[in-house]
Amino acid sequence: METVLIGGATGLIGQALAADLATRGCRVVALVRDLERGKKILGSDCSLVLWGDDDGLTGAVNESDVVIQLAGAPILPKPWTRARRRMLRSSRIGTTEALVQAIQSSDSPPRLLITASAVGYYGNSDLDRDEQSPCGEGFAAELCRDWEQTATQAQSAQIRVVCLRIANVIAGGGGVLASMLPIYRARLGGVLGSGRQPFPWIDLDDLITIVRQCMEDDRLEGAVNACVPSSSTYADLHQALRQAVGKQIGIPLPAFMLHSVLGEAGRLLTQGSPVRPQRLIDLGFSWRSSDLNAAVSHRVNAPENAG
Repeated sequence: METVLIGGATGLIGQALAADLATRGCRVVALVRDLERGKKILGSDCSLVLWGDDDGLTGAVNESDVVIQLAGAPILPKPWTRARRRMLRSSRIGTTEALVQAIQSSDSPPRLLITASAVGYYGNSDLDRDEQSPCGEGFAAELCRDWEQTATQAQSAQIRVVCLRIANVIAGGGGVLASMLPIYRARLGGVLGSGRQPFPWIDLDDLITIVRQCMEDDRLEGAVNACVPSSSTYADLHQALRQAVGKQIGIPLPAFMLHSVLGEAGRLLTQGSPVRPQRLIDLGFSWRSSDLNAAVSHRVNAPENAG
């Protein structure tokens, strides 16, 4: 039985991953900030260890075969004030540093560290980006770069490190639809910005399968783009939501309005890069969900979102 330590297990991806691994016979240990909340969310699927409990963290790392770091404060919808930027960095880089230090000092280190990153690594470009493309410019890109660089410090001859650059997650109980569905249910949905900006995405079920493949396939290390191979735009997302929910009376939200409210954070919604998951393509990965209309319709009509 493999033991998997997950940071960020109470988040959207973490909850789904913990449940999936538990059903496959793994022992799952979750790093949480609140034991009562963690127990309420995760139930009996996981053993719990508190962030900040150095002895508990050291023991959990020593007992783990795989460490998966998903912790990080939401990058939207709050503007990136100076304080918010510090929080975003601390919640990602600070927690990863703690895990890396525990791994480096372990007498029995895990064989694999998987850390989340994001396709925001690539910044804004009209050209297709793959794992060999350079880091973009701006706070989001630099945050991803520094996050990955921190994680790769754990790499050694015995320890493989994978940095998953995750696209917008399509899921029933969270992800990009969590903030958009109420607006579309109220018939107020409109295109964000020009609508031509790229919308890289991945269905939650495929993302969990990608994580499992990273656990099982030693050929995957370094950066791995976790997105579908086909290109979509925010206009495509708008049309998929209209098709799933119904016609909308909302007006488009121009880029300048999003920028005035969110500052640089608004550019995540109005700019971006088309991203290609070349590493997964080369390994013959099979996506179960690669059509945006079908993925959105499935998630909108899931029990948790029905009505």
